[in-house]
Amino acid sequence: MEKQNQIESGRVVGQKIMTLFELIDNDNILSRLDNIVSGKKVSTAYLFHGKDGAGTEAFALEFAAKLLCGSQNNKPCGSCSSCRKMKTLQHPDLFLVYPLPSKEESRTIDPFKGLSSKKIEEIQQLLQKKSEDPYTKLLVSGARSIPISFVRWIRKQVYMKPQESSARCVIIFDAHLLTIEASNAFLKVLEEPPENTIFILTSEFPESILPTIRSRCQALFFPQLPEGRIENKLVQKGIPGEKAKLIANLSAGDLTAAYKILDYDIIEIEDMAINLLVYIATWNKNKLKEKLQNMVEIYRKDQYKFFLVLKIIQRWFMDAALLKLGMDRHLVLYNRRDRLIRFVKSFPDFDVEGLHGAIDYCVDLLRSNVYISLALVNLFFDLKEGLGRRAK
Repeated sequence: MEKQNQIESGRVVGQKIMTLFELIDNDNILSRLDNIVSGKKVSTAYLFHGKDGAGTEAFALEFAAKLLCGSQNNKPCGSCSSCRKMKTLQHPDLFLVYPLPSKEESRTIDPFKGLSSKKIEEIQQLLQKKSEDPYTKLLVSGARSIPISFVRWIRKQVYMKPQESSARCVIIFDAHLLTIEASNAFLKVLEEPPENTIFILTSEFPESILPTIRSRCQALFFPQLPEGRIENKLVQKGIPGEKAKLIANLSAGDLTAAYKILDYDIIEIEDMAINLLVYIATWNKNKLKEKLQNMVEIYRKDQYKFFLVLKIIQRWFMDAALLKLGMDRHLVLYNRRDRLIRFVKSFPDFDVEGLHGAIDYCVDLLRSNVYISLALVNLFFDLKEGLGRRAK
């Protein structure tokens, strides 16, 4: 890992900026946030937007830690009472807002009223995981939106005096999921903001946030993370190098996506992708019919897994092109190198751009609600054509 990017909990190697959480710096955002705090140029509301795994939520927590720290400089210090509580997300002046399962709305100001004890326990476990790794997504099962009751609860809290710090922070994760009622209620808070309160919104889809809310926020864009940094993060978690490299590539600069891919048997998905290519290359109609039915079933049960198969097929063609150029050391599917060599020898004229585009087109068809079987049959024919003639 590059020295300037080695950010560790409580300190930064090679830099003076202190951090409470273990972060992957992104486009020098850490120094920009530090300048805001040290220069005392803090605004009422911020919008951190970009891919979930680009660090919007992690940096929102870090920014809050800086704002709530009791030290006079080098915020967050990591040792004061405020930092210790912030590290476990138990600070009395930190308020986290996130999507919850839908329930019958009433005039209640308690967003958790009506949730089962099992659901409350799930939320507590998710918050603990979030404190241990701020890149972990806080996804409550069955959650679809942020209800107005959550905003009512926040509104009651923020007009009271901070309990421990000189300020309080409200972080709204996935702010684009605020309901219309919740958005309007939150807008009223922003129109008459309470003293010493900073709102930090995070979103992957900022255009879905009420424009009048967006206009009152200082926007900060988080670009996708370089593959190498995601790979390093996964290796630090004990993931083998080759597997980490593949997952980093499939995640497309999104660490949250990389974590999600870890839930799958990536070797099994590789095998599925390669077997499909074998059946297309040999044009085994019986096997292709079975594979078609299998892929349709996967799509209906787990679309994320389905699209992982397609991504690995795309990666296969990219690696094959690299192999033709003698760039073996850049292979992502290096564990499949022998099969890639045989593929390149069998199909020396394969059209990598056409094959890659065929998969993109299939994805576009599916997002346009084209019937899955039709989209796959079309893909099979396009891939067969893109392979070209088999060498004799």
